[in-house]
Amino acid sequence: MLGPTSGPDYAEALKAALTHPQREGVALVIVSFASSDMVAENLPSDLAAHAVQVVVVDNWSSGAERANARQLADANGWLLVEPTANLGFGEGVNAGVLAAAQLGYREFVTLNPDAVCTATTIVDLGRATAERPLALISPVVLRPDGTSFFTGSTIDVSRGRIRSGWIDGDADPVWKNWLSGACLAFSGGCFAALEGFAPEYFLYWEDVDLSRRAADLGMELVLRRDLSVGHDEGGTHGTTQGSGKSSLYYYYNTRNRLVFCAALAPQARGGWLATTPVESYRIWRRGGRRQLLTQPGGVWAALRGTVAGLRLALKRQRRVDIEV
Repeated sequence: MLGPTSGPDYAEALKAALTHPQREGVALVIVSFASSDMVAENLPSDLAAHAVQVVVVDNWSSGAERANARQLADANGWLLVEPTANLGFGEGVNAGVLAAAQLGYREFVTLNPDAVCTATTIVDLGRATAERPLALISPVVLRPDGTSFFTGSTIDVSRGRIRSGWIDGDADPVWKNWLSGACLAFSGGCFAALEGFAPEYFLYWEDVDLSRRAADLGMELVLRRDLSVGHDEGGTHGTTQGSGKSSLYYYYNTRNRLVFCAALAPQARGGWLATTPVESYRIWRRGGRRQLLTQPGGVWAALRGTVAGLRLALKRQRRVDIEV
């Protein structure tokens, strides 16, 4: 049985699972959508020898993909979690963590299907969560050519703009740190206290939300510059070099920027809403201006995401006004 995947019920279920007899090792949670072959290709073969249990959450895509995921799980010793629908990234991670906790695991690492890692990196991240149980911990993430994809990131909480970088101590009053979900480590107790990833996001920005909620609770955000994983950005969404990013990327990034805005204090939302046209354009520009010719659907996806996000933010504002 899958069990709850978000909210207070999820937190209680995870807390109950964490009382089970503890098993040695790390649970490596991978959320897959029609990408089980990619997972099998990218994972190192010696994970089991390092007491790393692979947990694949096969978000529903087709019967053929589910059958393939089952076959691969049986052949490789994966724990397979089988939702009957596509839960998205955050709730998929939640489901995988709960399933692993029920087997006795206490240390968890998320990893994208298109990411490449070593077993020792996963073990080191798991050990770090045991040493710092109230922390979210991330390695740096490198592109296939060795250049940096993620070396920490910050968000301007006054305008909702994201940029690369890291501020030691998270002390800047405007630019605040956040960690990528592409590879993120945490303890079961930490994740339960956060009630897991929030369900509103489905894809993108759920890691920004988790990071800032953790910081608000006094938890640490830790960037391990001595550890790295490789990541082919967009590999699971069919993005190809030179053709911009996927419509999913544009829709959910523009939408979820405003979903995050809706959770802010009322006095902080004005700046986000005022800068939305510029920031939605900036999100679209991440794929380059040539995509206007090669992938015009990206513009429409960004517009739809912006409208959907504005509706959610304004709905939240009206609800707050009524409650006040």
